[in-house]
Amino acid sequence: MSSHSKSKKSAGQRQDSAPAPQAKSAQNPNAAAKQPTSANKTAAAPKGASGHRFQRKLRQQQIQRQQNLITGSLIAGVLLIVILIAGQNNLLHWPFGSSTNATAAKSTVISGTPASSATGGTATCSTVDFAKLPPVATTVADSAKLTDLGQGLKYVDLVAGSGAAVKSTDTITVNYTLYDTTGKKLQSNLDNGGSAFQANLNGGVIQGWSIGLVGLKTCGVRRLIIPPALAYGASGSPPLIQPNETLVFDVQLISIP
Repeated sequence: MSSHSKSKKSAGQRQDSAPAPQAKSAQNPNAAAKQPTSANKTAAAPKGASGHRFQRKLRQQQIQRQQNLITGSLIAGVLLIVILIAGQNNLLHWPFGSSTNATAAKSTVISGTPASSATGGTATCSTVDFAKLPPVATTVADSAKLTDLGQGLKYVDLVAGSGAAVKSTDTITVNYTLYDTTGKKLQSNLDNGGSAFQANLNGGVIQGWSIGLVGLKTCGVRRLIIPPALAYGASGSPPLIQPNETLVFDVQLISIP
């Protein structure tokens, strides 16, 4: 073979072994694979940042819940104090006044004005002997003989009165005895030589009296059966009156001054 042919053959071999132009980019197959890996690393960064923000948000929510719990507890405490103060002052009070002394309550009503006279019009009312009135438990059990005023308030007139009848705005002079529904005596204004008292029905007494004594006539005696909602409610007035206790009052109207 001539030298010219050898040269031509060598040149042909070099041309045949030369890579195709596009093979340069495909020559490193890992190059393409590395690009998604790099992209994945870039995408992971915001994911981690979001995780940190999520954790911060959870901590903030936990702090907020704790603050709400503390705030709610404080509000509940304040409301409880307000209710207790209101109960002591105005909402729950004794028939003859706006406050009570629990220690002395067993023997006498603390507030009230002693009556200057025990007369009803032109007649004089003899003080009733409450102990000789019909048994309380019998009256409570015999609901057919009771007049129902609604809201659980009932009454029966044990002694008929005469003359003027009580109005809801009157200030009246009375004697009374308080019982529980079994007939156990709890209190009387006549205990220990007590005097008759004056009471303002227009906001000065429990609702059971304001509603239940309307219509009672002078010298009459009315037995009131008063539910807790119209007396001392869920709080009661310990130690004398228990929470949610139904009360029975025998009330003698002496006069309407």
